[in-house]
Amino acid sequence: MTNYIFAGLVLLFALALMERDGALLLGLWLVSSAGLLSMGLLSERLVVVVGQWLERLF
Repeated sequence: MTNYIFAGLVLLFALALMERDGALLLGLWLVSSAGLLSMGLLSERLVVVVGQWLERLF
């Protein structure tokens, strides 16, 4: 289920390249960058939270 978002982005990138649509490409770059940044920040936070939980558990 989680790969649908990335597959949709790749599909839209292909469409933008075929149609030579610079505005769509720019929008997709911004959306992709924001998605990668948010996943990186959330995963780092998740590691910290799980580490703290494990410290309290043991």
